Amino acid sequence: MNRIDQFLYALEMQKKQGPHKPVLILAALDMIALHGKNKFPLGDELRRHFSTYFNVVREGSDDCNPNLPFWHLKTARDTESIWNHVAVKEREAEYMAQTRPGSKNLSNKWLESHIEYAHLNPEWFSLFQNQEARNTVRYAIAHRYFPEHAAELIALARETALPLLSDSPFAPIDPGQVILQNEYAVAFYDRFPVSEGHALVVPKRVVPSLYELPKAWQSEMWNAVRDVRTTLGDWYAPNAYNIGINDGAAAGQTIPHVHIHVIPRYTGDRPDPRGGIRWIFPDKAKYWI
Repeated sequence: MNRIDQFLYALEMQKKQGPHKPVLILAALDMIALHGKNKFPLGDELRRHFSTYFNVVREGSDDCNPNLPFWHLKTARDTESIWNHVAVKEREAEYMAQTRPGSKNLSNKWLESHIEYAHLNPEWFSLFQNQEARNTVRYAIAHRYFPEHAAELIALARETALPLLSDSPFAPIDPGQVILQNEYAVAFYDRFPVSEGHALVVPKRVVPSLYELPKAWQSEMWNAVRDVRTTLGDWYAPNAYNIGINDGAAAGQTIPHVHIHVIPRYTGDRPDPRGGIRWIFPDKAKYWI
C-alpha cells in the first residue's frame, strides 16, 4: 500500500459523521497549496475553504461548520494519526480535560480560545508538499465520498490559482520564488533585491494602483503583507523592515501592476539608517540636523 492509499485508509477508519471530515481535508490541502505551512487555525480562512466545498455536497440539515471535524478528526487505533492539535499554552490543562473519552462537542469559541492550530502528521504534510500528491488525494476523496459532485469539487481546488498572474508584467513568475499566496495576492522574491529576503506582494488583479482595487482586496493585500513579514521573520530573522509602494510614475513606479515592497533590514546594513524612506530626497533626509 503506497503512502496515498495509507492516508485514504486512515481517513476511512474515521467514524462516519457525514461529509465533514473529508471536506476538512480538502480545505487543508488548499491551505497547503496557498501557504506551504502545516498550521491550520480554526479561523476565517479555514472556514472559507471548508464552506466552499461543503456547500456543494451538503444534504438536508447538514451543518456547514468545521468545528466538528476540526475537533474529531482522529483515526482508529490501528492506523496512523492524521490530525493533531497544538493547545494554547495557558489552557493546556483545560484542553487535555476535554480530550478524555465522552467529551462533548465544543463551540467554535471554545476551540479558538484553547487550540492554537491543528496540523497534519508530519509525514502526511511532507507528502502533500507535492502538487501531484495533493491532486491525487483530492480526486480520490471526491470520487470515493461524493461521486455525484466529484467534478465540481475538483474544479474548486485552489491549485487553479497556478500558473500565477499570466497576464501580469511580472510574468512568468518562477514558482520556486513564491513565498506564499492567498485568494487575492501572491508574494515572491524581488528579482533585483536590495536586501536578503526582499519580497513583493502583488494582487491577482492587474491594476497600476492599490487604490484601483476594491476595498476588500486592499485589506487582503495588507493581510498578505503581514503574513509575508512573519514568514521572512522566521526565515531571515531581520531586525526591521521597510514596507512601501511606489504609487505612480512620478513616485518611481516602473511596472504598471501594483506591488508592495517588503524589505528586511539588518543592523549595520547602513552606517546610519535614520530617515528611512526619506532618503528618496537625500538633501531632506536628515531632518534631525
